[in-house]
Amino acid sequence: MLFQANLEGANLKNANLQGADLKEANLVNANLEGANLRRDNLGGSTPLEGANLTGAILTNTHLDGATYNAQTIFPPGFDPRKANMIPTRLPCSPVLSFFLQGCDRASTIH
Repeated sequence: MLFQANLEGANLKNANLQGADLKEANLVNANLEGANLRRDNLGGSTPLEGANLTGAILTNTHLDGATYNAQTIFPPGFDPRKANMIPTRLPCSPVLSFFLQGCDRASTIH
């Protein structure tokens, strides 16, 4: 059981995680390339910002409510909106907001 596990930046390339409960696990910047996530629970508020899901098997994976951003890499043809995932944006400082697109100016750090 990996419920609420801190896997930030973990290298899980080609891992067999079939049926795992990863709900609310921190998967920010995790490498899930080619991982078998079939029938996994990644829903709730599981953060996938910056995660690499290239070639990951997402058949019957529960992703409802999981978060992602522009840096999250999905398998070709995968639409996170159809999986009811929630897009997030990076907060940014006034200086960074000038240079970065995709940051949330509403949550600008002052």
